[in-house]
Amino acid sequence: MRQIPLDQIVHKWIQTEYVQEVSSCKCKSGLLFNVVIAELGALKNAFHKASKVEIDTIDAQKKIVVIQRHPKNYEDYVQYIINHLTDLLFATPTEFLNNYIPVFEHKVPRDEVNLPLSIDGGTKESLSDRLVRIMRYDKVRKKIAPHFFKELGVKTCVYCNANYAVTDSEGNAYYDIDHWKPKALYPYLCISFFNMQPSCPSCNRRKSDSDERFFCLWNDKPGTDLDVLDFELSYFSYVMYCVFGVNGFLNVSLVPSNSHDAVNVDLRNVAEKKFHIESRYKEHNDITEEIVWKSWIYSPGFLLSLRNAFRKFGFPFVNVGRFILGNYIDPDDIHKRPLSRMTQDVAHQLGII
Repeated sequence: MRQIPLDQIVHKWIQTEYVQEVSSCKCKSGLLFNVVIAELGALKNAFHKASKVEIDTIDAQKKIVVIQRHPKNYEDYVQYIINHLTDLLFATPTEFLNNYIPVFEHKVPRDEVNLPLSIDGGTKESLSDRLVRIMRYDKVRKKIAPHFFKELGVKTCVYCNANYAVTDSEGNAYYDIDHWKPKALYPYLCISFFNMQPSCPSCNRRKSDSDERFFCLWNDKPGTDLDVLDFELSYFSYVMYCVFGVNGFLNVSLVPSNSHDAVNVDLRNVAEKKFHIESRYKEHNDITEEIVWKSWIYSPGFLLSLRNAFRKFGFPFVNVGRFILGNYIDPDDIHKRPLSRMTQDVAHQLGII
């Protein structure tokens, strides 16, 4: 799959427009940002006044064990969100990992954030559930974030690139929003824009709250390769198809774009384990088969005639390839239509584009 570069233009746009949208959005109690700050303050004060904080854990015998924790750690955790709330809205993935997660982990370990918690024996609710609710993630997901995904041209699931993730002109999102760093473990990142990724319900459900190494849509490291995972048509399967003409022989594999990069290899293995990409794409062998047909039929002379026809009507040259494949051929457009990553990769292999 291919990442979107977080250049200065995109980052500045999110820093100004997204933050402004969150700040000016209205909810029942007033402006969203003001309400969030007020309720975070109330939660911080509850921890400050608490004589005890208890969490429920499970022991080796799978029995519930109540453990007492120092309220000050939780008070500091919430206060740090208050102090950095605006910055968290547009923080980049590298900033998550280097600047914020270590600080929060030092205050309250992430394996305790999602456990049932009570303040002075009150209602049990995990810290993550409290914070996600207080920070109005549901409001941001429904009313704010989809507009920005639409403007960025993201119209497919970022994990499988096999299903649409469309936002209509009214701002309604027909997809789930997944968190690269799960909000159940990192609730302070629940409305951080660059922690949110359009996902089909199937991939979102399979990923769940897993904290393994998953593909991140956003690339904030200038000069690094945007391509992370590719599709590759097995040469043996291609030969078998040429001999027998049965598309069941065709086999497209998910491979790391750089097989020498341990991170890319790990991303590929996790994607296959969680999302079963290769099995799902096996069900699209008819599309792969049609690309093979086109590689046989579209001769140089035929391609030249198509180029001349497109030139006559004033269409850009790139539209010839899009016309032939029935999909986008520019790598930067793979998020605009399902199966574009696979279509492009196989077409490159077979010499069509």
